[in-house]
Amino acid sequence: MSSLDSLLEKYKNFITYNENPNHTHKATISILVKNFTSKKFKGTEPDIISLVTLLGNLVKKNNICYNKLGTVVIDLKNVTRNNFSVSYFSKIYKVIDKTFYKEDIVDKIICFCNSNIPTLIFQLVKPMIDPTTVKKFKFYKV
Repeated sequence: MSSLDSLLEKYKNFITYNENPNHTHKATISILVKNFTSKKFKGTEPDIISLVTLLGNLVKKNNICYNKLGTVVIDLKNVTRNNFSVSYFSKIYKVIDKTFYKEDIVDKIICFCNSNIPTLIFQLVKPMIDPTTVKKFKFYKV
């Protein structure tokens, strides 16, 4: 089992990858935020950084092969502030931003939510995120 496979298996309730959803060849990374808590994910930053880096490279390969940028789908339904940690996000994002600095890997980051909590939290982390990436965030209330 490859490192990617073992990380995907380990975190399958939090993050998944689909290379060909609905036969579109548009790679999609899905994140189910309600399955994240700081307590449960304490010390997992290196794993998540590795996983997101490996997935980013997979998406890049798919983008080249099919000439389509990938998409990130973040399910923020039923989350509370306990499902988010600014310090955890900051640690992950700093490394990911350096790794993929100024690369266009995804065309949009779709966020589904059913409360105002995710948009309020986004306002907290928005200053940490590259402005080009910020523009890719789309919030949909469901």
